[in-house]
Amino acid sequence: PFYAELKRRVHAYIDGESRYGQQWHDGPTQFARFAVITSLIFGFMYASLSARGCAAAVALAAAAGVSRALSGVHILHDASHGSLGRNPRWWQLLGVYGNDVINGTSYFMWQHQHLLIHHVYCNVPGVDDDMASEPAMRFHEGVPHKWFHRFQALYAIPLYGLMGVVTRVRDVRNFVRGYKGDCKLRPPSAGDRLAFWGGKAAFLALQLALPLALGFSPARVALQFATSDWLGGMYLASCFQCSHIAEGVSTQAHAAGGGQWAEEQVATTQDYGHGSLLTYLMTGGLNYQVVHHLLPGVSQFHYSSIQPIVAQCCADHGVPYRCLPGAGDALMSHLRHLHTLGNPPHATKQA
Repeated sequence: PFYAELKRRVHAYIDGESRYGQQWHDGPTQFARFAVITSLIFGFMYASLSARGCAAAVALAAAAGVSRALSGVHILHDASHGSLGRNPRWWQLLGVYGNDVINGTSYFMWQHQHLLIHHVYCNVPGVDDDMASEPAMRFHEGVPHKWFHRFQALYAIPLYGLMGVVTRVRDVRNFVRGYKGDCKLRPPSAGDRLAFWGGKAAFLALQLALPLALGFSPARVALQFATSDWLGGMYLASCFQCSHIAEGVSTQAHAAGGGQWAEEQVATTQDYGHGSLLTYLMTGGLNYQVVHHLLPGVSQFHYSSIQPIVAQCCADHGVPYRCLPGAGDALMSHLRHLHTLGNPPHATKQA
């Protein structure tokens, strides 16, 4: 079978041929990434608050927002998959830091949404939250067409800037209810509750209360927060959506993969920008999305090395593997797909 053979080949590479020997997890760069990204977040944030001109403040706040997004793809994401170090307590600490404290969302809820839902039911409408943005967006043909969907390729990326706000509201609602959609949450421990509510308090303190206490004006604090949150959300959501909602990527996972989980992951995902160090750094390796979905517990440190193994195994088993040349190509593929979904042949009749 395809997946058994893929795992055998990757195991053989990492155990015997990898430069770091049996280093499945990212040991060499984890502390450096943590230190650099944390420095960028707070450095840009307070540079924005201190900037003399409004234009400079906005530009620096945008950089702070992108840096916060990088904490998600480099720290939080790897920690949630157990591919950042070897200690589960370290994963929990980094997950809460990157999610609750830095971005005001919830690591507890992320584990349910991302690990238990997205990675199991990738691109399945009605199950995968990444496909659920109706009525504002039409991400698949099952969403009833509205007249404004004709313009969704134009307003999608600005709308993605609300991802942080929407996620925080959903997290609180679902945490209180004990359900995420139809998925019942595991009973939260005292530590989970402390991380959830304490993380919200820490986020608000760092983003609002502390700058105000340091004497920055309310207007400047509001400008920094709104700009960084909006542009960071735009950046992070665009990284995700380019990999799953694009031309040639399936939203009918079961049919496309023949009922086999691994084949479904390849059918509902695409790569882009192989060979580009900048793209790798700015996406946390998520430009190797097919590799990640097939081998989620392997560190992004290995993605570029094992990608040829994945591609060859797909070719040997007749599994279509999609990869675009660069990040710009992936973004345009996403936007063209949104335009197509927003302008179906029968749109005039439905509107």
